Amino acid sequence: MNRYRCWNTLRRQVRPELIRKRWYSKYLAHEIPFERLAHQCVFAFDIKMSQKANLIIHPTLEDTARKFQIRPLDYSSDQDDTTDIIYYAETQESDSLIQKVDISCPATTRSHEINVHLPPNIDLIVSILSGQVEILNKVEGNISIAVGHGDVSVHKIRGDNVQMKTNHGSIKIANVVEGVDVQLGASQIICKRLLAENCDVRLLKGRHASEFGAIYGTATRIHSLSKGLLSIGNVHGYMRVLGEAMDALDIVSVNGALEVEDTGGNCCATVHFDSCSPGAKSSIMVGGDIQVSLNPNTPIDVEIHGARIETPNCEFIEHTTEQLDDDYAILTGRLTALSQPKNCSVTSGKINVDTRRDLALQTSFFANREENQKSDEINRHSDLSALSNPSDFKLLLHSPCGIVRLQQFDWMKRISNRVNSKL
Repeated sequence: MNRYRCWNTLRRQVRPELIRKRWYSKYLAHEIPFERLAHQCVFAFDIKMSQKANLIIHPTLEDTARKFQIRPLDYSSDQDDTTDIIYYAETQESDSLIQKVDISCPATTRSHEINVHLPPNIDLIVSILSGQVEILNKVEGNISIAVGHGDVSVHKIRGDNVQMKTNHGSIKIANVVEGVDVQLGASQIICKRLLAENCDVRLLKGRHASEFGAIYGTATRIHSLSKGLLSIGNVHGYMRVLGEAMDALDIVSVNGALEVEDTGGNCCATVHFDSCSPGAKSSIMVGGDIQVSLNPNTPIDVEIHGARIETPNCEFIEHTTEQLDDDYAILTGRLTALSQPKNCSVTSGKINVDTRRDLALQTSFFANREENQKSDEINRHSDLSALSNPSDFKLLLHSPCGIVRLQQFDWMKRISNRVNSKL
């Protein structure tokens, strides 16, 4: 065997086999051998055309259901002629298993819908110029979805790296998105639960209201260009919110640290702090009114700047108030922890609140990483002084033109106030 033939033989053994085929839509179901898909096979959809293409992904474990189905949006079911919708595909195989499938549609004359039945354990890459992306069930793997003009709708996503972005549209998460690094970007985001070590959320320009049911994150950053309402249920961990012209910010409960800054002049903020991270500093700086409530068991140092300052039923160990102008004052002081009523206990009922708060982030995803870092955490905390001192909890509230109102009440009183305000 000469050198040239030997080199070609070795190259074929090392490089994955590449097969390129041209498909018409009615043959897609027969051309992809789904039974030979590798675990965490990569599916890449690249649809760069001006016509609308709706991609619907059906994660399933049934082998017989794994197929493609393409239907024109402007035809009825009995006139399903798709011969003019041409797709290209390229598969990369190794050890008789398909490692990656690249699917592209360079051009077509009609809008259409693509239904794809795939295994739930895949890596997914989707790039669509115009259209919608919908994932109907759970997918586990690295996810990257980019849409030029259209909406993204998912049910449950879990992976190390999750990216979902749309330049003109919304993102709706029906159940949960969980990952190490999560990036979301849209004009509007409706999310039930978000779990991530590092999360970056970008809200684009517009007046749409965005809503998050619960956010569990080591570090969450939200940059809002929207002029709508940003509503968040429960925040566990550190969160930073940077806005330019938000209408309002509403956070039901914070367990950790929060930094809010809006450069517009009309943003109003309503926040309840249920517990503070040891040594953390929280701040809220907006142009409108601020309403903050604190758990009465949390001693904390506060500094308040506002056109008018109200602290009803707050008990200070010490505080000073400076009236710098007719419409601007500064209050600094230290709030004391209020004693609980005799008939009230944080451990009353079926749920131990303190225990559940400590276990809030201990899902299967975060627990594995905490086990690996346990020794480092012990060594690091052994070098720190005690963080239970009241002076270690600090809160800054700043509104140059608004009313700043600070109160102390527990979570039951907070729920009662919210219910009464909606009646």
